[in-house]
Amino acid sequence: RDDAYDHARKCKRYGFRQKQTFKQAIKEFHDYERGLKISTIYGHLAKFIEQDLYDAQQFVSEAHYNTIRDYFESTEDPSIGAAKDVLGDEFDFGEIRMVLTELKRDGLFVTPLPSPDESPSPADPDMR
Repeated sequence: RDDAYDHARKCKRYGFRQKQTFKQAIKEFHDYERGLKISTIYGHLAKFIEQDLYDAQQFVSEAHYNTIRDYFESTEDPSIGAAKDVLGDEFDFGEIRMVLTELKRDGLFVTPLPSPDESPSPADPDMR
């Protein structure tokens, strides 16, 4: 975990030094550090977001963050693939995953437990 955390911090610093977006910096920088794949770095960042160590907005531009968030809030469909299909090539899976992870962390996609009156009754003839 510490290596992944260091890697994410270095990518972010590198991007700021080079006046790049985080997305640009991560694509350039990943080759220099142990050859980690971009998807691996995004995966680590999503874990950190899930653990509430970071927010997605720290890594995703405000415009992309708002568009991705609006998509998930309006569709209530937590499918990354469906989001990618709608949002298009301008958005990458890592960005979508980080925003979705934050929304899940913050309770947008909580699966409710069935209420006792929704549970099938043993006397229900369809349950025999």
